[in-house]
Amino acid sequence: DLNALDVLPQMIEAGVCSFKIEGRMKRPEYVAVVVDAYCRAIDGCLAGNCRVPERDRTNVEQIFNRGFTTAYLTGRPGRKMIGDTRPDNRGVLVGRVEALGRGRAAIRLEKELRCGDGLEFAGTGESGAGTTAASLTVGGRKVESAPAGALAEIDVPPGVRRNAPVFRTLDKKLMEYAATFYGEKNKRRVAVNARVSAAVGRPLEVELSDGEGHTGTGRTRFLAEAARTRPLDEASLRRQLERLGATEYALDKLELAVEGDLMVPISEINEARRQACEALDRARLDDFLPPRRPVEKSAASALLERETAALKKLAAARPAKKTRLSVWTDRLDGVRAALDGGADWVIFGGDRYFNQDAGFADCAAAVGLVHAAGRCAALGTPRIVAEPQLRLFNDFLRRAQDSGADQLNVHNLGLWQLAREMELKIPLWADMSLNIYNSQSLLFWHERGAAGATPSIELNMTQLRHLAGVSPLPLECLVQGPVEMMVSEYNVGDSFLGGKGKDAAGHRGEIYLRDRTRAAFRLANDQFGRMHVLNSQDLCALDLVPRFRDCGVARLRIDARTYRPDEIRRLTDLYRQALSGALRNPQNLPNTTRGHYSRGVM
Repeated sequence: DLNALDVLPQMIEAGVCSFKIEGRMKRPEYVAVVVDAYCRAIDGCLAGNCRVPERDRTNVEQIFNRGFTTAYLTGRPGRKMIGDTRPDNRGVLVGRVEALGRGRAAIRLEKELRCGDGLEFAGTGESGAGTTAASLTVGGRKVESAPAGALAEIDVPPGVRRNAPVFRTLDKKLMEYAATFYGEKNKRRVAVNARVSAAVGRPLEVELSDGEGHTGTGRTRFLAEAARTRPLDEASLRRQLERLGATEYALDKLELAVEGDLMVPISEINEARRQACEALDRARLDDFLPPRRPVEKSAASALLERETAALKKLAAARPAKKTRLSVWTDRLDGVRAALDGGADWVIFGGDRYFNQDAGFADCAAAVGLVHAAGRCAALGTPRIVAEPQLRLFNDFLRRAQDSGADQLNVHNLGLWQLAREMELKIPLWADMSLNIYNSQSLLFWHERGAAGATPSIELNMTQLRHLAGVSPLPLECLVQGPVEMMVSEYNVGDSFLGGKGKDAAGHRGEIYLRDRTRAAFRLANDQFGRMHVLNSQDLCALDLVPRFRDCGVARLRIDARTYRPDEIRRLTDLYRQALSGALRNPQNLPNTTRGHYSRGVM
């Protein structure tokens, strides 16, 4: 897990103004302990004391750890970047089993141990044997806690071995401390003052103020009447106004401006209190929000309708063309195979899985091959571009234009901006990594001069049909190839294997990760050493080709970067036949998936 406590001073000095803690899928105790430690560390750094208290280091380690890393903040950690022994909480070593007998173990402690702590004994099964220290005995006497150095006896489950390391996976005292940060009884409420004003024939008004200049007011619909028996008094009003349990507030002072003996129903007072709390909430939150111009729902609906109509008009003005077939490859023999198979477009480069050369010579050669065959050529760009690589791509963009390529497929916002600033004449295509998921995204890229767009592969066919009907840009959809699950600077192959398995050119054979179902996910390296995790099953939408064609998708794309030339030739010909109608009732290939085209993600 990432732990940046030791590098906080450098990050603050570098100008980082906000730190994010990943607390999703974690227990509230974890969030409480980690936030507590980081708040104290940040406050200490800002006050000139950058030493992290040992207690905070211990607490963060104890609450959950699989081993810690600073990732790339201080260098390239290699294999140490990821813990490869177990995926769950490793715990903290508290001692070793020194003796065993009759279901009990004597543990020589390296850290304090308390009754109620959760323990795990290493060396038994996949995750070890676990238990809770229900009772502790030291020197024949029962104790609530045993210090470091003591020989403590506890009951243990079967299978524990002598000399086994003992890890504390749950610290009862720390959990109790963490619980003080959340829950209703530990809520840190804001003290508020209340002013109640009322007179016969007027609404009762409740005004709440927080002492920071924020106020909120609520009024009854009921007009106060003269009391016949029990008039409103301070005690009765305080009882009603103190009922703030569902809010963030606690009543402090109460001021009354009540004229005479009055009667107002309790339900009305409660409603006025609720209104005042909500108004105070809004006033407090407004301090954290930028100024906003209120938009009426009807106005927003009208705006959306106008934009949808404009999109449909733009889509109608787009000339109807025959659906074409494009093939994405990073090898010259792949270019030849795609042309032999009948590809209309060939996309070359981008993140390279096969040929990891970062140069430009083969890009120009690929464009020449495609143009010699009378087809269209596009050059691709990587998904991720680091700051030091911008100079390289400044040259690449120039040479891409000079090569005569018909299109530049852009996967990165920074490169799009760079290409615009360079005033390149080559058409720019907004590609898959730009996460184009709705009509507003298409309008955005249309206004920025995109020649076309490749929408997200997480769209289903119904959503795609709608987008194709309103898109002001021609769309290209991925229909065949391995879908990238993630990309990372961390490279498992190089970290664990080093130079093993590499040929003279530095290339290594195929590497896979297996999940618990034994599905194999290929790990592909690119020209910059990044690792791309590819899905265990290739996407195949051969049976959906008629639907893509009928809804107006301009191009269908085969991602052939992991395919051999003979596979590229065969797949290209297969999809070309499906597009032309020569292949009747096309069926998907074995061991493939339609991805989200059929089931979607929403």
